[in-house]
Amino acid sequence: MTEIDHWTAAYDGTWRAYTKDPSINNTVNQSANMTYEHRGASFLAGASDNFLNTVDPASSELTARAKRWQNTFAGRVEYAPAGGDFFAGIDVNQTNNKYIADNPSLRQTLNRYDQQFGGRLGWLLQPETRLYTAYHREIIHHTVAQGAFDRDSKAHLLDFGVEGRIAPKITGQVQTGLQYANTTRPRSRATPPSPGTGCSPPT
Repeated sequence: MTEIDHWTAAYDGTWRAYTKDPSINNTVNQSANMTYEHRGASFLAGASDNFLNTVDPASSELTARAKRWQNTFAGRVEYAPAGGDFFAGIDVNQTNNKYIADNPSLRQTLNRYDQQFGGRLGWLLQPETRLYTAYHREIIHHTVAQGAFDRDSKAHLLDFGVEGRIAPKITGQVQTGLQYANTTRPRSRATPPSPGTGCSPPT
């Protein structure tokens, strides 16, 4: 098999104009992405980066639209011995969300990154059909101090699936899995009351 290197890049921009309250509702959305993939006889590697400059819609007439930057990076490596039925791979991806609005409460609630990393092991059932199992670790971390409560979480994900030609005229992926998540326990950072400031028992 001849080694192949493939690059793609794209940019998209849209402008939305509203007749009602244009100074509040008019938005400019932009997206840009780049991908690279290398394919060899027994080795595959790829990486991608996707950037989004957008505005979340207002949840009601009383709330403003929220400007947000989002960037997702992903990378993977896979090895399958030539002529063999076994394959293995590792992958990682991270999505960062950053809100630009001058609203400390909004940034505290929504600024975060979501990170996943893990791997897959699989078996070639047929020339175009593969069976696999995968494990990933997921971490969600809020990048602005949470005050009285932390809402970060960590999870274990275990998946099983089949991909490729899953029926004579159907190509795709079928996957099922389990997730075990552990959200950071709320903890108060308030200063404890000094002795003598509590309520006295009734007499």
